[in-house]
Amino acid sequence: MCKVSIIVPTYNVAPYIRECMDSLIHQTLKEIEILCVDAASGDGTREILEEYARQDPRVRILEDEKHSTGYAKNLGVEQAQGPYIGIVESDDYVAPDMFERLYHCAVRYDTDLVKANYRAFTGNGAERIFALKAISLDRRDYGHVVDLQESGRYFGWDMYTWTGIYKKSFLREFGIRHNETPGAAFQDVGFWLQVFACARTAYLIPDYLYHYRRDNPYSSVHQSDKVREMPGEYRFGMERIAAGPGLTERTLAGICRGMYRSYECSYELLAQRYRNEFAETFHQDMRKAYENGALCQELFTEEEWPGVLAVVDSPQAYETYQKEKEHDKEKNRQALCRAVDGREKNIIFGAGSDGTNLLAWLRAHNRDKTEAFCDNAETKWGASLNGIPVISPSELTEKAGRLVIVASKLYSREIREQLTGLGVEAERIYICNVGRTIPSYL
Repeated sequence: MCKVSIIVPTYNVAPYIRECMDSLIHQTLKEIEILCVDAASGDGTREILEEYARQDPRVRILEDEKHSTGYAKNLGVEQAQGPYIGIVESDDYVAPDMFERLYHCAVRYDTDLVKANYRAFTGNGAERIFALKAISLDRRDYGHVVDLQESGRYFGWDMYTWTGIYKKSFLREFGIRHNETPGAAFQDVGFWLQVFACARTAYLIPDYLYHYRRDNPYSSVHQSDKVREMPGEYRFGMERIAAGPGLTERTLAGICRGMYRSYECSYELLAQRYRNEFAETFHQDMRKAYENGALCQELFTEEEWPGVLAVVDSPQAYETYQKEKEHDKEKNRQALCRAVDGREKNIIFGAGSDGTNLLAWLRAHNRDKTEAFCDNAETKWGASLNGIPVISPSELTEKAGRLVIVASKLYSREIREQLTGLGVEAERIYICNVGRTIPSYL
C-alpha cells in the first residue's frame, strides 16, 4: 500500500536528476510512489527517468503537456495513490529517512501538513557549501501540533512546498491547486497561500531533511526579468481562497505580511531596468492592503516596517528606501572587512542561515579566517558545518583573542549580553546584521 506519493516535475535536468532519484528510491519508507512529470526533456533527462522506471516499479513517468511546473504538480496530485503528497524539485535531493519521519508524524498527530527544516547548498563534491534553513524562526513552533487558524503570523513561515508532506484529502477538500502558468516561476506561492489559509493543523520537525540547490542557473530565483509572476501568484492564491473558505481578517493580514516579504525579494532579484515597473505594482498592492486595514504591524519585524511604510507611500519612496539600504550595506561590508582584517582568527556565533551565508561571503572575498561556529543549540555542538567545527558558548572562553562575529537575525542583543557574561571583551564582539550587510548566497 502506497503511503506517500512523491511528485517530481522534470525538464532538462540531466546534470542533477540522478542524485535526486537516488535519494528517493533509497528512502527508508518503502511504501512510496515516485511520479516524475516530464515536460518533453531533450537533454537526456527522459532517458534517465526511463532507466529508473525499468529498475523500480514505484517510479512512474507522466507527461507535462503544458510545460508548466504548476500543471505538473496538479497532475501528480490527481494521479497520486498515496494518502499523503510530497513534492521534490528535480535538482534537489533529500535525506534517506525524510519521508518516513514526515509520514509517521502526519499519522501520529493527524495534521494537514508536516514540514521539516532544510539545507540550502551550492556547488558539488568537495566544493559544496551548505546553509541551515529554518521553516520558522520561532523555536516555539517546533515539536507540537500548531493551530494554523490561531494567528496570521504563520504566513511568515518559509513558503517552499517541498519541505513537507500534505494530506491528500485536505488538498482535495479545499480544491488547493498550483497556478498553471508556463514554465517555473514562483508557483509555490499561490499553493502556499491556499494551504495556510485553509489548513487547520501543522507539525514542524526541527531537523534538516531536504537539500535545496541554489546554483542552478535556470531556477526562477536566478531570473532577473520576472516582473509580473509574483504579483500574479498572489492574485491567483487570493482569488481561490476568496472563492473557497473566504478571506478572513486573519488570512488577509497574514497574506499581506507574506506579500511584503515576497515582493521585496522579487524586487531585489530584478535587473535595474525592471525595478521601476515592479515598484509601481508593489506600491499599488500594498497601498490597497493599507487602505483595507490589512497591514498588521505586529506581524512585521522592526526592520521590515520602515520598508512597509515607504512602499505604501509611493514607488519613489520605496526605491529611495532601497537605495539607502544598499548604501548602508556597503558601509556595513567595509566595517565587517575592517573588523575581520584586524584579527588573525574569527568565530561566527550562529550556525544557521545567517552564519553560513556570512561564511560563504567571506570565502568568496578571500577573508575567511573562521576557526569555528558557535551556537546555543546543543544539538549542533560537536558537529561540523562546511568543514568547520561547531562549539558551545562555554568553549569560547578557550579562544582568547578571537573576533566573535554575531550572526543572528533575532537574538543579537541577547547574545551580546551572553558573551559579555562569559567574559568576552566588548571589543572582540562584532554584531553583523547579515541581511543588511551582504547578498544572500544561500
